[in-house]
Amino acid sequence: AQVEDWFNSQALTGLQELDISYHRFHQTYPLPPSALCSVATLLIAKIGNCVFPNKIVSSLNFPLLKQLTLFYISFSVDGFHRLLSRCHALESLDMSDVRGVGCLHVSSPTLRSIGFHDSASKKAELVIF
Repeated sequence: AQVEDWFNSQALTGLQELDISYHRFHQTYPLPPSALCSVATLLIAKIGNCVFPNKIVSSLNFPLLKQLTLFYISFSVDGFHRLLSRCHALESLDMSDVRGVGCLHVSSPTLRSIGFHDSASKKAELVIF
């Protein structure tokens, strides 16, 4: 409840940079729905150790986001693609240990830099087109 109150605070209006992660090694927790209330103004987002529920991803729009870092994140394939399709100005994407998808397809006319690291024993594939 306290986390929800923080993210719903008026003090976050116009937020340009977000760094949210749980610091428990190799454990993921649901991303609080209110964590992304200010996505319309974000320029930089770093999100880690979270599960991205599809219902959150489907309601997001990142019109200004230029840098996105994801680490120890769980997504569905559709959720990952929906998230990227809503990042209209994305220039830099850095991903480490993204779970729930075996093959990540990335296509963006604005993307200039991409980083990808996967330490899991399962095969991970990144396709850029």
